[in-house]
Formats: sequence, C-alpha cells, structure tokens
Amino acid sequence: MILVSLSALTLKTEIALLLCLVFMWIWLIMFGCVKKALQCTAAYGALYGLMLLMKNTDMLGNLPLLTVYIRRLMLPVMAAAPVINAPTGCLIAALNKMKIPRAATLSLTVMFRFMPTLSAEYRRIRESQKIRGIGASFLTLLRHPIQTAECILVPMLLRTSKTADELSASVQVRGMKLGGAYSSYRKSVIDVRDIVLMVSGTLTIALIHLTDVYIRRV
Repeated sequence: MILVSLSALTLKTEIALLLCLVFMWIWLIMFGCVKKALQCTAAYGALYGLMLLMKNTDMLGNLPLLTVYIRRLMLPVMAAAPVINAPTGCLIAALNKMKIPRAATLSLTVMFRFMPTLSAEYRRIRESQKIRGIGASFLTLLRHPIQTAECILVPMLLRTSKTADELSASVQVRGMKLGGAYSSYRKSVIDVRDIVLMVSGTLTIALIHLTDVYIRRV
C-alpha cells in the first residue's frame, strides 16, 4: 500500500499508471474484492475518457487536470481496500505484531474503519433524501449546487463527527491506552505466502517504474 501510494505520486506516463492499475486489479481479485476491482476499473476508464474529451477545451480550465489527480488517488484506495475491509481485531493484532507505537495504531485503526463507515453514512443520507423527495443525483448537483451541498454536506459532517468519536472510543475500550503488554485473540503470523506476495509486489512496482523511465527516455 505504501509503495503504490508513492508510485501514484511519482509515475509520469499514462502507460505506467495503467500498468499500476492492472496490478491493483489483480491485487483486489486475489483478496476477493471483485466488485471493488470492477468499480474502480470502470471509474478509471471513465475518468480517462473524460480527460481525452476535455483535453483540447480551454473553457474548462483545470478540470482535465482534476481527472488526472482523481485517477492517481484511486490507486492507493485500491491498495488499501483489503485492509479497510479487514476486521478491527485483525488490524490491531497485525499493527502490534509490526511493533508500531500504540498512538499510531489507534490513529490508523480509526482511519481505516472510518472509510467504509463514511460510505455507509452517505448512502443513508441519500436514501433519507429520496424519501423526502430531495434528489441527490449529479444532475441535481449541477442545477442546485448550493442546496445539494447543504442537504448532503451538513448532515454528513454532523454524522461523521459523531461516528469518529464512537470509533475512537471503541478502540480505546480495547485497551489501547493502557500500559504494559497485552495479548490478542487473533494470531498474526507471516508465512511463505506473505513473503512471496511482498517480494513479487515489490518487484512488480520496481518493473513499473523502470517501464516509466524507459518510456520517458524514448
């Protein structure tokens, strides 16, 4: 996940980004996130097509560049998807096994568990708006941007603030602020499959960067 995040910032060519997308697609398939892989691939293709359509249009300003940034941000999100979907106990046990400080473990756990919660809260807000006859579609956003922002962002900020406090309290209840050593019900062991995955993933990222450098020189 760290290597892909750095690659999303440093890769220069579209072919290298596409190779990184293919690698992330295989990564998600290996962890059983087939739906997520298809959604991200479709979104990446749509953004790339939109960038090509708006490329020679000066009236849109920096909007084509925004599609590039969004596509680059999608790669770390795809890399983090298996971690986000992991149970909180597994995540805490793995971070403790890596000897990460407890303050960082608390922050990372809340952050990773907050992402799917944020998506669920957004779906609930949209369902609530539809019941009240308020549309939250992209067309409504273009017609009434201020009203849509008020109807979505305000309840989203209020609900996510409360949810963040609940997640933080939930992790603290697990004893993250207590001193001394403590055990976990979940075992976190690095086996041969993990080593093979880490080595092959690192070599794949290195190969993508070499391809990027070769294309730029050519």
